[in-house]
Amino acid sequence: MSQRLKNLVRAFSLLIIAFAMTACVTNPIPLALYGNYKGSLHVFPEKIGPKMGKSCYTHFGIGTLPLFLIGDGSVKSAADNGSITKIALVDFEQESILTGIYARTCIVVYGE
Repeated sequence: MSQRLKNLVRAFSLLIIAFAMTACVTNPIPLALYGNYKGSLHVFPEKIGPKMGKSCYTHFGIGTLPLFLIGDGSVKSAADNGSITKIALVDFEQESILTGIYARTCIVVYGE
């Protein structure tokens, strides 16, 4: 095998390993046995109102590869659940067990 081909195989292998060891955008703690975390996705310039709405979905899979996704985790359904017409803040909450074998992600919106 030529040196150039060996370098290409090494680079491709490192790319595959890096991809396999990272999690999706909403999972900032890759390879964690258990994670329970919250964060903000988007803040609008409006004042945060008194109402709160939440929508969730559940993920069952192998690592970052989802096998089953159940639920509606959209911003619209979260706003509808809280009777919100003017969104001020969009947060997320996620609980993950064994690096995504089970994960529950909720979108939480605040507004008026």
